Amino acid sequence: MKGKLPDPYNSLKALIDKDLRQKVIQTNLAVPELKDVYTEGVGHEFRVDRTTGFTEEDQDALIKYLMILNCRNKL
Repeated sequence: MKGKLPDPYNSLKALIDKDLRQKVIQTNLAVPELKDVYTEGVGHEFRVDRTTGFTEEDQDALIKYLMILNCRNKL
C-alpha cells in the first residue's frame, strides 16, 4: 500500500510461523484499505514452527527450498 515490495523470505516465513502470522493478521486488520479489498491474511492452519516440532533451521531450509523452486520455474 506504500509502494514497498514484499520481502519473499519474510513473506514465506510469516506463512509458516504461527506467531509471525498472528502479527501479520493484527497488522492487516488495522489497515482500513485492506478491509476494502477483503484482505485479512488469515490463510491456513498448517504450520512449520516450534508448535509443530520444527526448528528455525527447519523453517530456513523449507523457505530456501521453496524459493529455489520458484527460481527454477521462471527458467
